[in-house]
Amino acid sequence: MLKQLSSLKSRSVFIIFFVSILFVIISIHNSHTLQRDDNSINKNSAGSSLDLQEDIDLSEFNPTSNILVRMVCARRDRLGSSIGRPFNLMTYAACKNYGFCIMPGKEGLARYFSFPTCNPIYNDVPHKWLLHDDIIENSSGIYDFTSRCGAMNPADREMEGAIYALKHVPSNNSGFDCLYPPSLRQRWSQMIHKAASHPDVNHTIANQNFFWNGSLNERIHDNNDNTIIIAVHMRRGDYTDWGRRCVWDEIYVQLLQKLQDALIQLGHKPIVHVFSEAYGRIDDRHRITPNWTLYDGLVDYFHLAPKMKGDGDPAMHVRDWRHFITADIMVVGEGSFSRKPAYARPIWKEGGDIRGLTIWAGDGSFNLPSYKWGWTNYGNGVWKMDKLTLYNMPSILNMTN
Repeated sequence: MLKQLSSLKSRSVFIIFFVSILFVIISIHNSHTLQRDDNSINKNSAGSSLDLQEDIDLSEFNPTSNILVRMVCARRDRLGSSIGRPFNLMTYAACKNYGFCIMPGKEGLARYFSFPTCNPIYNDVPHKWLLHDDIIENSSGIYDFTSRCGAMNPADREMEGAIYALKHVPSNNSGFDCLYPPSLRQRWSQMIHKAASHPDVNHTIANQNFFWNGSLNERIHDNNDNTIIIAVHMRRGDYTDWGRRCVWDEIYVQLLQKLQDALIQLGHKPIVHVFSEAYGRIDDRHRITPNWTLYDGLVDYFHLAPKMKGDGDPAMHVRDWRHFITADIMVVGEGSFSRKPAYARPIWKEGGDIRGLTIWAGDGSFNLPSYKWGWTNYGNGVWKMDKLTLYNMPSILNMTN
């Protein structure tokens, strides 16, 4: 009987000792991973953290911030719209000095562009929905966008707009410069070029060169310094399927005529490349289809894309984006397909080299060189989109409305 009690006592001591050692090991492990004190986390009814204080080490994303913006759902769409979500969140986070990453497996088409991927250890960390927290300054933690992976509600769409971040950034030139500083533009340019080498992208297509022969220092067209290469994006394709109107050819004909005349007056030789789609209407209501013959004498090369799946190999789109950001002058079209890569180009300032000029589609906001289209009433119910208005164009070009 005494031997049995002694044996039982020895086993109890051993079990207590083993459990103690295990507890210490678990504690040390937790302190080196999430560094989270559960007593300091207040949770709401949904289980999301209301205040993580400084319990989570986010330094790998931004050494000076304890706020992380995380994209948890990819948008299944064509390249421009799909990349719009991570790009807007990245610029917003960079401007506010927050960290940014994409949850592993949720990258969508962003996986081709080397956006930062979140460390899996954060997957189960309590978080907040970014949509439900308009002001997140001084409130550390992880903020997820968006709250739904399916169809977006109006609030989601507002958040995903190109100027989404201006909700928290001044709506002026300083705010614009905060979102798109030279350092971010340069990084974005590198990300686009790197996408052409992604193992899942068709390298032959993605690395096609229409402007350059081999290195960026040797032009295919003309080695003369007077040559100006112009890339123009014209949104066509299925744009009208959603009840929208494309910009009519009459607008682009006027813009290209004015631009070429101005460059020729300065002694330059303009070479124009148009990037568009080989299908779709310009205006369903007026039964207008693209008329490429209107550009005779104005456009040297057309690069017309066929209808492609939105989430397929983006090689052709990556190829076009590379040309957008390396052209001497770029004319941005409607939509994010050309607007997003345009942010990889430098912002042209008055007095700067004409090479590097980007002409944006819009009303001249943020003092950007821009063009806008309007309608003319010809009477008897006849209206035509043929009114071109220019904003903030370089004075050296002497382009007037």
